[in-house]
Amino acid sequence: MTVLVIDDDPVIRHAYSHYLEHKGYTVFQAENGRLGLDKLTHNAGITKVILDATMLEMDAFVFLQHVQADATFNDRHPDIYFVTSWDIDHVKKYLHRDNIDQRNVKEIFKKPIDLEMLLTMLQS
Repeated sequence: MTVLVIDDDPVIRHAYSHYLEHKGYTVFQAENGRLGLDKLTHNAGITKVILDATMLEMDAFVFLQHVQADATFNDRHPDIYFVTSWDIDHVKKYLHRDNIDQRNVKEIFKKPIDLEMLLTMLQS
């Protein structure tokens, strides 16, 4: 399985990537939504995205708007796993406010996340 980790914190990106690679995943990394969108566009095998909600350059909400609006992804919307320091209800409010289709949002994790729980969710 191939996962894209999008987070502006290099320590978090490295921790998630190292853990998932050790578990047999292929992992791509991006430091913001714009770079993540580019990785997703050019790597059709990515089926899961671990996505930090707040980033300076293209946050998670704008990233999702682009994915949903781009015909490239019509047949391959990846599963999204939000990671945030915000209250989960706050994230849901923003998703609703920005009219983002939440069918592909599989889980919203509050930081710090339990990597075993993340792995379990990715495997389901």
